[in-house]
Amino acid sequence: MKCKIDITSGTDLPAWVTRDAFMNNVDMDDLALRESQVVFDWYHPQWFSTDNNHKLRFIPPAFIFSRGHLRGINGRHRAILLFRHLNIIPMLLVNPHEWPEEKVNEIVHRRI
Repeated sequence: MKCKIDITSGTDLPAWVTRDAFMNNVDMDDLALRESQVVFDWYHPQWFSTDNNHKLRFIPPAFIFSRGHLRGINGRHRAILLFRHLNIIPMLLVNPHEWPEEKVNEIVHRRI
């Protein structure tokens, strides 16, 4: 599926994140919140929208780096579902200017 991403805040860093980088840095207790470990293989319509040119847009999962780990802001289910099928996914990294630079470099595979 081809679509553009929506950036929900000007301070978010849109980036490609690999499954390994995510799993090595995510807070597993946070990931388990809201039963996100039980994920069905379907995509929620609210994850998508269309722009004025009728182009499909997608809202990537958003995570912040806090207390040494990635923690979900919005999209735990989305991240788990996408990583089930892909090795690398788009993600919004919230307030990356507050993160340790080495963590940004470790987590970001490539900026979007």
